[in-house]
Amino acid sequence: MKVKANLNPQVSSLLHTINEKMTELNHPPLDVLTPEQSREFYSVAREFFPTMSVNGIGIEDTFIPSIKGHDIPIRIYTPSGHGPFPVMVYSHGGGWVFGDLESADNICRYVSRYAGIIVVSIGYRLAPEHKYPSAFQDVIEAIKWTFRNLEKLKGDNTRIGVGGESSGGNLAAASAIYFRDFEEYNLTFQVFITPVLDYYFDTLSYRANYRYNLTNEKMKWFWNHYLNSPDEGKEIFVSPLKVPSTKHLPRTLIYEC
Repeated sequence: MKVKANLNPQVSSLLHTINEKMTELNHPPLDVLTPEQSREFYSVAREFFPTMSVNGIGIEDTFIPSIKGHDIPIRIYTPSGHGPFPVMVYSHGGGWVFGDLESADNICRYVSRYAGIIVVSIGYRLAPEHKYPSAFQDVIEAIKWTFRNLEKLKGDNTRIGVGGESSGGNLAAASAIYFRDFEEYNLTFQVFITPVLDYYFDTLSYRANYRYNLTNEKMKWFWNHYLNSPDEGKEIFVSPLKVPSTKHLPRTLIYEC
């Protein structure tokens, strides 16, 4: 069942303010920017998102040593109490090109506090410096690390899931497919916020080619930076909607805007 609602006035005001600032900065279309330039504009826009004041959670920054030799930054959000708590391994959005632990901080704070769960937020490697499957591999390693450290985290081994927004939803969905046949890594839920689930440009929305925010050109820009070649778009860990069967996948909650 789909529920439609009017845009929140505060959200509308925020978007208007950001649009004014981007106009002042003469922000060109995203698809003509370099990744470095896009990150600069993104960081300016992020300044209009104040830190959410959420009490009653503990926050720890640390690193996971990867098998590839690099460190994966993570931020752990833990609700107050003794646990064990459910755990969600969370991947931020940003089209695989930008975003980080800070850009996901507000949503992770809020979810940890009000859902009463541990959130392990992942600062995965970004494209195009690190193309597919780099980000996907980092998420896989973070999930394995979370299972190995459940006791230390005060996590409940019967309630572990994945979540993510936009490109992070893509990574979360791909990881759930990856782990579904592993008994030792039993994911029980997945939560997606406006996930990118398919490398396919002939859907109704692509045909409509809406001119606000994520246009066709912008989405292709993100994909081109993430993938080494269009052929990779056929892989289920790139396009989770292409999975032949959803049998044994975790319970799923999808938020759409």
